[in-house]
Amino acid sequence: MELKNGVWAKGRKSSLGQTMTEYALIVLFVGLAAYSAYAELGLGIKSVANNLITFISTAVAAL
Repeated sequence: MELKNGVWAKGRKSSLGQTMTEYALIVLFVGLAAYSAYAELGLGIKSVANNLITFISTAVAAL
């Protein structure tokens, strides 16, 4: 009984730590991907807004 409790208990703790580490890495990579997508979309939206403002300014000036 001691062997079962000792060996298997250690194995379960190691597996649990490994699983938590894997989840932490997954969360890290998903967070980095979300941040980079947000940064890129932010620049794209700003560019579209600037083009729209320029277009409207040009159209108003032509009147």
